[in-house]
Amino acid sequence: MGAATGPFGFIMRRTAHSQPYFDSIEGPSVYPAFHVMAGLVRGCGKRLIEVRTSSPGRAAALAWREGDRVVLWLANLTAKPLALHVTGLGDVGRRLSLVDATSFEHATLAPDALEALARPFEGEALTLDAYAAARID
Repeated sequence: MGAATGPFGFIMRRTAHSQPYFDSIEGPSVYPAFHVMAGLVRGCGKRLIEVRTSSPGRAAALAWREGDRVVLWLANLTAKPLALHVTGLGDVGRRLSLVDATSFEHATLAPDALEALARPFEGEALTLDAYAAARID
């Protein structure tokens, strides 16, 4: 699934081949997938909750209970924006964190990007950009 560094790593390091954008960064940085893996690690040992998607092959979902709240991860597996309808989470205090093209720069430079990007999530409609991931808690 990945490694800390290297060709399939989550922490950026200089390589012999060109890495546009990353080669211009001074100081430490991570690939945005770092935040997804770090977030999923929090679910280790937790009891998973059954999640269904009406778009198998286009969307992936994983959820678990953390205390009195549910943590739901969603991923758009396609190269096009994907509209989703999210139900069953309750309506109180939900937060959404997105790892997508608009959060790319922040996600590469901030180790706490998911928390910094969190915003209130109301309603049930959500559109994920191409290959985007979202955490709703």
